[in-house]
Amino acid sequence: MKKWTPWLLTALLVLSLTACAGGTEEKAGIQLEITKADGTVETMTTQELMDLRETNEVNYNTNYRGCEVTVTGPVHTVEQERSQIFQNIWTDVAHLTLGDIQDGPHVEFDIVMGDDSYADFDFTALGEGTMVTAQGELGEAFVSVEIDDAHDLALVTQEA
Repeated sequence: MKKWTPWLLTALLVLSLTACAGGTEEKAGIQLEITKADGTVETMTTQELMDLRETNEVNYNTNYRGCEVTVTGPVHTVEQERSQIFQNIWTDVAHLTLGDIQDGPHVEFDIVMGDDSYADFDFTALGEGTMVTAQGELGEAFVSVEIDDAHDLALVTQEA
């Protein structure tokens, strides 16, 4: 029995380490495809963009802010707001948050619901976890990554 005890303990240790190995994956954030002013396209996560801004805000403001960005990710929340878009002109706006706020950097943007391009878009179908894609200009990246002038909101369909 004494000869089997070390082998049994070793086997249990190996099995326990194997079981825990799957849970070490870091949450990297949502993927952003950024088209810079010179036409080059750079792909990075929200976490990488936030880290870049944190270490060198001048670099972020000069080379990334205002660039065209495409984002694809899961909806976390959708809120409806009344927003003034011109003097005395108000419209309904859908404020979307992609990615879980508790898990790290997320993306926020507004879509004008009354825009003709969304006449057939069902905003009520957007629930937590619904995959969407949108384009816009890269805005502030302080607490979250903000997309200004968001457009081309679309559902992402999973192909079989």
